[in-house]
Amino acid sequence: MKRLATLAAAALFAAGCSSAPPEPLLAPVPVAAPDTVAPDVRDAMQNLAVPDSRADAAARLLSIGRNPGRQGEVVTSLRAAATSTDPALRSEARRVLRELERRDLQGGDAQKFSISSESEKESHTLAFVVRFYADGSVEGEIAADGASAELFAARTWDEWRACVEAAARARGYEADRFSIAADGRVTFLGLSTSALPDPRKHLVPGWQLWVNRLGEEGFHSREAVSGWEITAAGWSGRGRASGLRIGDVILGADDAPTPESPEALGAELDKAGAARMVRLREVDLKVGPR
Repeated sequence: MKRLATLAAAALFAAGCSSAPPEPLLAPVPVAAPDTVAPDVRDAMQNLAVPDSRADAAARLLSIGRNPGRQGEVVTSLRAAATSTDPALRSEARRVLRELERRDLQGGDAQKFSISSESEKESHTLAFVVRFYADGSVEGEIAADGASAELFAARTWDEWRACVEAAARARGYEADRFSIAADGRVTFLGLSTSALPDPRKHLVPGWQLWVNRLGEEGFHSREAVSGWEITAAGWSGRGRASGLRIGDVILGADDAPTPESPEALGAELDKAGAARMVRLREVDLKVGPR
């Protein structure tokens, strides 16, 4: 989680009149490095901070991060480096995070949007690229007025929203000027957009699963299917450990109706266990539900 760049009107003016760096819209919010990591990750992260060894260190981190069992410590270390006071290190850490393959963990495509506001006093644009993960964590790169993006990362959606809002408050942007609601609505200088999804409609609590509700017409089929399709699953979550897989469509336990929300689905999984849930896979969907 880190600053945006160059947004307050006074700061923009000051930048044109002196050599002092402009104040960013969002105050820096560093991410703490993990308390313990394996020696190879620790060494690679130390080398990532050294320009002459940065390329080799990045390649080493990508190699380690391809191992599902080791990806977590690499990601948390890179998230911390992406909020370093060293701009070059921040940029490289963000690049490695983007390059690290986490498709099976990411809840859908990255959410990309911008929001602009113009008035007599100020005219600004914020550009967002936000990624949601099945373990509940969120990464968001935010850029202001075309400047380089900075990374904000947190373990949960609520922590991420609170972090970004706290950063804005530290620069004097109160709730009526900048806010991110729990349902994903972003408000900035009087304008608002619902460009971000509400993770509560997708995350299955306690199971590290990201799901989408299928409509009445189903999916991959003309047959009527109403269930929850798993689109992402955390490597260390109960979902994978219990045999649930990306592409499964969960209908409910035995003959019970399909749960109406991810929270209800999680409660049903807690009660009945994954083995008793009626599941359809892609091959079943092509010929209709059983």
